[in-house]
Amino acid sequence: MTEWAYLALAFALGTGTAVQLQMIAAMGQALNPQSAAWISANGSYAGVAVALGFALIVGEGSGLPTPLDETAVMAVAAILGIVLLFRLARSVPLYFAGTGLFATAGLIGSAFLVPRIGVAVVFAAFTLGTLSATLIVDHIGAFDSERRRVTTERVVGVGFVAAGTILMRTAG
Repeated sequence: MTEWAYLALAFALGTGTAVQLQMIAAMGQALNPQSAAWISANGSYAGVAVALGFALIVGEGSGLPTPLDETAVMAVAAILGIVLLFRLARSVPLYFAGTGLFATAGLIGSAFLVPRIGVAVVFAAFTLGTLSATLIVDHIGAFDSERRRVTTERVVGVGFVAAGTILMRTAG
């Protein structure tokens, strides 16, 4: 992968964060902030357990101590995480169960990207992705949120972050 591809991946992961934050806010409105965070955190747990289980199945290993390096143990952890997640998310639309998967992707993506392009560049591209997506999320009023129009000032603000991201990339 080239550095530009790494930047695009970090940007994409950042866009997921914008969607995740709005989904958590919507769940917080429907339930309460603590329950929304709990559902999202359990989604992250289930997502990481599934990813680790997959790594074990394809022979990559987990790097974790025994017994967490065993496929059967990780499969049980993943199943328990998924069952708990769907039990928790019964009082909200089913798609909200996926909020934690955005964090799973961000965590795994960060572990992949930071050694390749550095934490500053990953963070800058991630932030650019988040801010860019929030303009759209706000503008359309995603998940029944209040609509906030895209304004010239907001677009210019994102432009400054884009310029900063390019400077971070070329300065390294």
